[in-house]
Amino acid sequence: MTKPSQWKKTEIDTQDLFLDDQNWRFPPHLHGLAQPQLLEALIDEYDVYEIASSIEENGFYPHESLVVVLEKGKYIVLEGNRRLAACKALLQPEKLSDSNRTRFTKLSAATDKASIKKMSVVIAPLRADAIDLIESLHTTPGRLKWDPISKYRFNQAYRSNNKAKFTEANKALDAYLIAKALDLPEEIKKIVLNEKKFYLTNLLRIMDDENTMKYLGYSYDHNGKLIIKSKGSEFQKGFTPIVTDVVTSKSFSRMVNSVEDKKKYITDKKREVNLKSSGSGHLTAEQFVKQLQKGTSITSVPTKGSGRSKATSKGLIPMDFDCTIKETRIQSVFGELQRMPVIKYANAVGISLRLLLELSLFKHLDSIGEIAKMKAEAHKAAAKKGQNLTGHWTPELKKMLKWISDPATTTLSGHLSKKIADFIDQKSEDPVLYNLNQLVHNPEEIPDETSLRKTWSSLQGLLKITLNPSDGTKP
Repeated sequence: MTKPSQWKKTEIDTQDLFLDDQNWRFPPHLHGLAQPQLLEALIDEYDVYEIASSIEENGFYPHESLVVVLEKGKYIVLEGNRRLAACKALLQPEKLSDSNRTRFTKLSAATDKASIKKMSVVIAPLRADAIDLIESLHTTPGRLKWDPISKYRFNQAYRSNNKAKFTEANKALDAYLIAKALDLPEEIKKIVLNEKKFYLTNLLRIMDDENTMKYLGYSYDHNGKLIIKSKGSEFQKGFTPIVTDVVTSKSFSRMVNSVEDKKKYITDKKREVNLKSSGSGHLTAEQFVKQLQKGTSITSVPTKGSGRSKATSKGLIPMDFDCTIKETRIQSVFGELQRMPVIKYANAVGISLRLLLELSLFKHLDSIGEIAKMKAEAHKAAAKKGQNLTGHWTPELKKMLKWISDPATTTLSGHLSKKIADFIDQKSEDPVLYNLNQLVHNPEEIPDETSLRKTWSSLQGLLKITLNPSDGTKP
C-alpha cells in the first residue's frame, strides 16, 4: 500500500465531487441518500452553515486537501464532506430547500465563488487505504472530533482486525440501537436520538457490569454482539428506566463510577423494577428492535436444547429474516409479507412472494452488471431475426432464474445453483416457478398456507442474497 504522501494530488471541479453516502461516521439514516438529500442533511445536522460563513468571511483555505477515492467513475469524498457541502451550497444555493435557500443565498452573494469552483484533493487508491489517515485526522487537536458513536461506528466498519476495538464497537452500537428504539417520553427520546448529546459512554459503564447483565438477562458473544437470553419484554422493562436515568440524572457517571457503585445502583433498580430475568432464549439487538418497531410481542428465540420450539410467524417471512436492500418498493413488499397472516390472505401472499422474487432478483443481477449482459444477448438474438429490442426491455423471471443458476454466469455455490435450476423444471420435485406462475395465471389454483410456507422455505436461500447486497453472492 502506498503512503498518503505518495498519493496523486490534483484539483477537481467542486460539482464533480460527490458526498460520501456510505460514510460510516454518519448515522445510518444518512446512508444511501441521493446527493441533494445528503447535502440538506449535512447542512441540518453538521454545522455546515458555520463553515460556509467562515468561507464567506475569510476565504477558502486550500492548504488541506480533501481525501477522495474513485469509485464507479465518481470521485467520492472520504474526508472533507462538511467542507464540500459548504462549497456546494454556496455555489448553488438556489437548489437548496426553502429552509436553507435564503440564508445560503445571502452568503453566496458575498462569497468569492471563483475560489471554490475547484477543490484541491488527494486521491486514495482504495477506500480501505484511507482508514488510518481519516482516523488520525479526527483524533488530533484542531479538527472536528468524532462523537463516541461516530467513532464506534467507524471501528465496527473498519477495525474488525483489531479485536478490542471491534468488540467494544459492537457492544456500544447494540446498546445504542436498542436505546433508540425504546418507547420513551418525547423530551427523553429527543436526547437519545441526538448522537452528540446522548452520553452513550455512561450507559456502557453500567452495561458492562456483571450485576446488570444478570439483572436484565443478557450476555455478549465473542464479537461483542449483545444476546438477550431473558424474555424480551422483561429486558425492555428493566432497560428503559436505566436509559432514562442516563438522560435525566446529571450525576449518573458518579452513581456508577466504581464496582460497588454499580452493584448498589442495580440493587436499587431491582427494588424498583422486579424482573424475571432467567431464561435460555437467544434474541439479538437487531431482532429485539425489529419486534419492538413492529409492535409485536417481544419473545426471545429459544436456543437449541431449551425444550421449546420457536413460534411460527403469522406472516410468511419470519420477523428475524433480514432485508437490507435500499429499494422502497422491495422493502414495502417484504414488510407486507412479514405482516400479512398467511392463513387469511393466501392469494395476496402468494402473488406478493412472486413479485418480491422478481423485483429483488432483477435488482441483484442489475447491481452486479448481469442485466446489461442479458440485454446485449437479447439485442443480438433480436438482430438475427431482423427485429429491434424495445427500449424498456427487461428479462422475464424464468430467464433471470436460468441466468443466475447457469454455472457460466453465476457465482453462487453449486448446491444453490442446482436448487435454483430445479425451480425452473416443471418436472422436478420442487417446481417453484411453475407453482408461482399457476397462482397468477390459473384461476383453478387455490393457494394454502402449507404450500406457501414450503415455497418460502425453498426460496429463502436465494432471497437471503437478493435482499441483502452486503451478503455478497455466496450463501
